[in-house]
Amino acid sequence: PAVLAVVGTSGWPPYLAGAALFALASLPLALAQGLTPEPRGGAKRGVLSFLLAAPTATLAALVFGAVETGGFALLALYGLRLGFEPETAAYLLTAVALGNVALQIPIGLLSDRIDRRLVLLASGLSGLAGAALLPVVAANGAAFFAVLFVWGGLIGALYTVGLAHLGARFSGGDLVSANAAFVILYNVGLVLGPPLVGAGMDAAPPHGFAWTLAAFCALYVAVVAGRLAAAARPRP
Repeated sequence: PAVLAVVGTSGWPPYLAGAALFALASLPLALAQGLTPEPRGGAKRGVLSFLLAAPTATLAALVFGAVETGGFALLALYGLRLGFEPETAAYLLTAVALGNVALQIPIGLLSDRIDRRLVLLASGLSGLAGAALLPVVAANGAAFFAVLFVWGGLIGALYTVGLAHLGARFSGGDLVSANAAFVILYNVGLVLGPPLVGAGMDAAPPHGFAWTLAAFCALYVAVVAGRLAAAARPRP
């Protein structure tokens, strides 16, 4: 939305701006040539078995898919229902996207140094707190944008750190299957997110949007906390 506000919506400029952004995003991939490991060995389990083997990582994909798609699809509408002008409501999406871009590298660096399950738990808790905070700051435009920026970055860690957690857990053919399970559950979230968030908005206007996103995060936090508690129990 911010790019379109600058270059307009007619003629070649919006298409060229989009192409330039994709070209910029391709630079890190070009620099990473030769660094991709070759998977060796066949997969030893079915794709969906990884949901049971690594629920902290795989459910992170499902929750992020639901929150990302549901949020992006309906955030502008939520802004309109809160009284924002249409142009301002469109910029809400930009705040979330910029936060997602800005915070992934520092969160990734942190996840290389501590237990990734703790980072995922913190990301889920932050997503829960941020979504619950949106109705509180809805009347303050600057605070609303700030919360969306931080929330977008912290909730985005569910995908990136979840994928890194899988990479640390599995190798070879199992890693290929684990990645497939991750992407499948992410796409399940993409399908579930918009209708559930939309239903929440209809059931509890205008803040059902925020409450539904908070509920997604709360369910994930419960799963991760349960896994960490189980891992901390002494074994007989």
